[in-house]
Amino acid sequence: MGLAIFSTTLLSTTFRFKRQEYFIPPRDAPTQPTEIISRNKYKQIMSHKVVHLLGAFIFVNVGVRFSIGGWIVTFIIDVRKGGSSAGYISSGFFGGWYNKVGLVEYLTNSIATRHYSW
Repeated sequence: MGLAIFSTTLLSTTFRFKRQEYFIPPRDAPTQPTEIISRNKYKQIMSHKVVHLLGAFIFVNVGVRFSIGGWIVTFIIDVRKGGSSAGYISSGFFGGWYNKVGLVEYLTNSIATRHYSW
């Protein structure tokens, strides 16, 4: 319940109760001015701050995920005196994680194609 209240408060202060149409430009309007594309596309890509932020996020996300997966097995073996089948818990953790990722991807694609047919 606390997470729901926190999320609602954060979203309402961020978007200030404005409707979605306020943030999405009309289809006819160009999103960015046309630029001359240079020969080195990777230099253009790496010059954006967002690319570095996404890379840092993915690096931290994967590190935390695998640290938690390894810690679960260590905790079960050392503290809970688990046996040789303690690795199944980590497998269940990663299986649930990737099933969630697949479900979110499917829902995102189905909602986006239904509401925004690019």
